[in-house]
Amino acid sequence: TPIFGDEGTAIVNLTGSGVFGEFDPLLRTDGAILANQAGSVANFTIAGSEAQQNYVNWHINADIDGDYAETIIGNAGSATLTIGSYGIVQGNEVTDHPSGNFFLARQYVLGNEAGGSGVVNVEGSWSGIGTTYVGDGGFGQANFTGAGTGNFSGMIVGNGSRGEVYADNDGVFNPDKINAFFGLEVGVGAGGDGEITLEDGAGLTSGNIVLGKAGGQALVTVSGANSQLWGEMHTTGLPGGPSVLGDVFVGESGSGALVVENGGRALVEGDFTIGRYALGQSGATARGIGSAFIGPDGTLDVDGVTTVGSGGTGGLILQGAATLGAVDVGLSSSSIGNLIINAGNGVTSTAVRIGVAGSGTAVLDESSTWDASSVAVGVTSTGTGLLSVKGGSEFDASASLDLGLNAGSDGTLRVEGANSKARIVNDISLGNGGAGTLEVKSGGLVTATTLLAAEDAGSTASLLVQGTNSRITLGGNLVLGQAGTASATVETGGLLSLNHLTLGEEAVASGTLIVQDSGSTLSVTGALVVGDEGSGTLRLLDGQSITPTSVAVAQNLGSNGILEL
Repeated sequence: TPIFGDEGTAIVNLTGSGVFGEFDPLLRTDGAILANQAGSVANFTIAGSEAQQNYVNWHINADIDGDYAETIIGNAGSATLTIGSYGIVQGNEVTDHPSGNFFLARQYVLGNEAGGSGVVNVEGSWSGIGTTYVGDGGFGQANFTGAGTGNFSGMIVGNGSRGEVYADNDGVFNPDKINAFFGLEVGVGAGGDGEITLEDGAGLTSGNIVLGKAGGQALVTVSGANSQLWGEMHTTGLPGGPSVLGDVFVGESGSGALVVENGGRALVEGDFTIGRYALGQSGATARGIGSAFIGPDGTLDVDGVTTVGSGGTGGLILQGAATLGAVDVGLSSSSIGNLIINAGNGVTSTAVRIGVAGSGTAVLDESSTWDASSVAVGVTSTGTGLLSVKGGSEFDASASLDLGLNAGSDGTLRVEGANSKARIVNDISLGNGGAGTLEVKSGGLVTATTLLAAEDAGSTASLLVQGTNSRITLGGNLVLGQAGTASATVETGGLLSLNHLTLGEEAVASGTLIVQDSGSTLSVTGALVVGDEGSGTLRLLDGQSITPTSVAVAQNLGSNGILEL
């Protein structure tokens, strides 16, 4: 392995200006070390001729007699490699890496030891069939500008030290400005600090992407029209190769942040997870803490499941457009998840679960919109969830809504403020097996077909309609206390409108409805049953009147009914 700058200073310039369209000159080495010892300096330039389209090529052999060689740029000294226009640096396949997988080989290393510094500036082509480490004990930096590209099997940025990657494509979209075929990891290990910036049309594509691992910290910023981070699902075609699912993890077992703004885009063909592991979960040495911000002009597209707080802590702010598959917020018992859709340009998803087994909160504010299918808030016995719709925002579910699905769970829907709406096409289950709360305040609106409150024995439900123009409108029936205990209040000008009303349906059930204050309204267009087989109470306290088609109080043997007008 040749050394350029062992103790002193080495300057190497390979430039070409010869025959039009040919490769000249050509350098071949078995690996290389630039700036080996502390205090050494190496400046290495590979550049062709744009005018003559004359290429200069450094071909690096990494496979040597059954072993493999690394190219280290800044071992303990300071090194700069410049790959200019029409310059090519390429490393061949590592066939005998000890792991048996060539793509795990540490092929290029920028900043290898503490105090070492390695910088690569790319306007030409840089490639290798192995993994490129940008900061692996020392400081590493890679800059891709102009027509510069990088193509590697994998890339790790900030492995126990500081690593930086910057890419700018002058406003021209190039999704493969940087390609890390199998995987990208940013901010790995104690002291790991990785940062990637993609601007002005630059794209980075990788099979699996991890930001913040094993106690490291990471920041990835995607900014500018057509700039893109792409978690790409593809097959490797290699026996024993890793799964390449197109997953993106922000805060896997460290601290990770993703920012997408000013026309940038994040495309995830697999699952998108923010805050993946709790400490000790799957051997994690640190809790995963992740945040993602999609700015007003940014875009997020996820084909798989979006999880905000899987085992760790996750936060997702959507101010731009987002097209998602299923969404989980607060997945496991150790997790905390917060999703904020703030002035969003339109968010769509399939099934939504908030507070699955952990703590989950989703907030729509500032005239945001979210279209989903089925929705569950507070799912398992340890799940606590809140869905808040306010500031003139609109939430639409094309199927059903469950609040407090299973025993021990706690789920709340809160709709407040003028023009704030939650529209449920099918039914609302308020306290299916757990505790469910529905609050409509200050001019909010909730619509659904039917509403079943406290469905199972032991479940509880609370319903509040409060304030002028606050409304719950049901196309079908309301059951308060199907087998559990439910209470509802309509006050200070609120409106509750429905067809049939039943309070206390089954023998063990209890349902209470209070309508109070001038201007508060209960509209029943069908039958009224106060105590079917259980206990029911209806109190109209301030001169309210109702005109049901029929009235039954204590309808069946053993039931109890109280009607107060």
